[in-house]
Amino acid sequence: MKTLAVISDKIIYIFILLLFAAGGFAQPPCDDNVDAGDDVTICDGEQVQLNASTGGGHFFFWSWVTHPDIADIYSLYPIVSPSQTTTYTFHAYGVTGEELIVNGDFSTGDNTGFISEYTYSPGDLWSAATYDILTNPSSSHSAFSSCSDHTTGSGMMMVVNGAEIANTNVWCETITVDPNTDYAFSTWLCSVYPGDPAILQFSINGTLLGSPFQAEYNTCIWNQFYELWNSGSNTSAEICIVNQNTAGGGNDFAIDDISFMPVCESIDEVTVTVFNGTPPDLGNDVSICEGETTTLDAGAGYENYLWSTGAVTQTITVSQSGTYSVTVNACGDEYYDDVQVTVYPLPDVNLGNDTTVCIVQPYVITAGTEPGNSYLWQDATVNSTYVVTTSGIYSVTVTSQYGCSSTDEITIQTVNPPVEPFSGDTSLCEGQSVILDAGAGYDSYQWHDGSVNQTYTAEQQGIYSVTVTNICGSASGSFEILNVNPNPEADLGNDTVICANESLVLYAGSDPENTYIWQDGSGGETYIVTTEGSYLVTVTNVYGCTAWDMIDVSTIDTPSVDLGEDTYLCSPQIILDAGEGNSDYDIEWQDGSSGITYIVTTEGTYYITVSNNCGTDSDTIIISECPECIINLPNAFSPNGDGQNDVLYLRGNGYTEVEFLLFNRFGELVFRTTDPNEGWDGTFRGVQQGMQVYVYYIKATCLDGGTSEKKGNVTLLR
Repeated sequence: MKTLAVISDKIIYIFILLLFAAGGFAQPPCDDNVDAGDDVTICDGEQVQLNASTGGGHFFFWSWVTHPDIADIYSLYPIVSPSQTTTYTFHAYGVTGEELIVNGDFSTGDNTGFISEYTYSPGDLWSAATYDILTNPSSSHSAFSSCSDHTTGSGMMMVVNGAEIANTNVWCETITVDPNTDYAFSTWLCSVYPGDPAILQFSINGTLLGSPFQAEYNTCIWNQFYELWNSGSNTSAEICIVNQNTAGGGNDFAIDDISFMPVCESIDEVTVTVFNGTPPDLGNDVSICEGETTTLDAGAGYENYLWSTGAVTQTITVSQSGTYSVTVNACGDEYYDDVQVTVYPLPDVNLGNDTTVCIVQPYVITAGTEPGNSYLWQDATVNSTYVVTTSGIYSVTVTSQYGCSSTDEITIQTVNPPVEPFSGDTSLCEGQSVILDAGAGYDSYQWHDGSVNQTYTAEQQGIYSVTVTNICGSASGSFEILNVNPNPEADLGNDTVICANESLVLYAGSDPENTYIWQDGSGGETYIVTTEGSYLVTVTNVYGCTAWDMIDVSTIDTPSVDLGEDTYLCSPQIILDAGEGNSDYDIEWQDGSSGITYIVTTEGTYYITVSNNCGTDSDTIIISECPECIINLPNAFSPNGDGQNDVLYLRGNGYTEVEFLLFNRFGELVFRTTDPNEGWDGTFRGVQQGMQVYVYYIKATCLDGGTSEKKGNVTLLR
């Protein structure tokens, strides 16, 4: 952070005008705090020196708030003589936050971050309107003084050989700003040649700011200059340092540590108490409750304090009954006062320990019987007793006739007398059980077999009984399982497979007293399956007991196999495939092998048989030697409609694909086809062509994977 310093009373005055003309926006607090000094007491007619301090903080301006007692509001140590107790306010202003200038100390060693209307001329500043970034001005101009930079004494600075043209931007940078914020724009300036010192001025967004400022005549003497600016509605600003010197000679200077930061404010106050012979006043007698304290205050502004307790402070805090007095001294006189403090005891309240009670009749709790006490229960009732009917937390505040209060609370768990847990009877199906619940909240459970849990799982025929107990007594109950009835049988058999278009009859049983319900809601002992799927039956007997079973039925088709058309062996091998759908069936090739595929390497006849439970299918394929790739075309044809040689067709064999092109003597393409069975009928665009010689080009893809091309002539005769 750069430190801004006030350099003259004139600049202080300019600062005040700028600060309060900037828009009146409150300044953020500074990181450093000022101190207006300790509060002080004086006698009527005396004077005292205020002792403000900036604490070494980065403040560039300070003043006292204007007051008729202060002759010099800019002095840290003004002398005042108030006629009555007065508080004086001290303000100091500085900068806060992050530095907004990039490379303001030129530490990068070049012109990074800013622009200039002067020419950057490293190592040579003999011409006007040039600048350099360096550590010693004389290294670029032998007549310049060997000045050190302002930042560290050994760092970089911007050295300028100024021109005589006014309003030329020596240094500019565009920054982002917050609206309605006060900023301090500053720079350090020194002369590097003793003649016609530089005259510069700040500029923001093309508008000159403040008054021009001038460098020292003597060289290498750094001075700081600054102006304040309020951003208003701006969110960015082009800030510049502008040349205003029009002299033909001199105007050679250096600038360093350019800064642009938000303005901050630090405030502190000091009170001067004027004693005018007023004795201390401890006030009326005080009453407090046991456990409380009260603070007795003799008042500020006395020179000495002496309490009856031996304390020598302005205030004391007491908690015991008694008379308390204080003797004070001020301006050569002694004063005295005392006060009576009474401590009243707290009322006694005790609701007893937390407890559990049996609610056979209402339960009453008592908060006390002391005359003059008042009572406030948790539900805002005001009696000294409270009738409890449900579990809960009960609290009471007892207040004595002196206004002292005590509070107590009690947790009461209410318990009702036990009731008969259960009764009745039922019948179960084999594998079923019933959970008997004696009810929650009892202290103990005693079942017929000695078990002690709240619940009991019953699954056998018999009588089940339990006794429950709490603080109110006990109760018993019993439950009987009359019968454990057998479940019906349900067995549809194992999952199975049927042939497509066949059916399967499922048998669920033959007991006429049972009922049968299938997955689709139909009834009956049997169910006819015609499609694959999952089939389920639920069987119910005369006791209402049920059983169920499910079967998955899959269907398969009669095998179908196709080895394809007869073909040629034009590659090292051909793979015959029985088809993925036949992979689970019985497969037999002509040589007895059983794989899903068969590799053919020689010519011959190959056959396959595929079988399953639903039938058999077979196929045969003949694989011949790969034929020679031959392409032929007649040398003439006569499309005269006599039925003889009217169409020009390709001839040959041993190929799979073909491209057939015909061109007339003008090079026009008159016929094209990729169909080996399509020929030319002697027409072009629907017009019969005359007698002439045509050029043909044929390209064929052979069965062995190669290609064959042929070119030649063919004559059309009429």
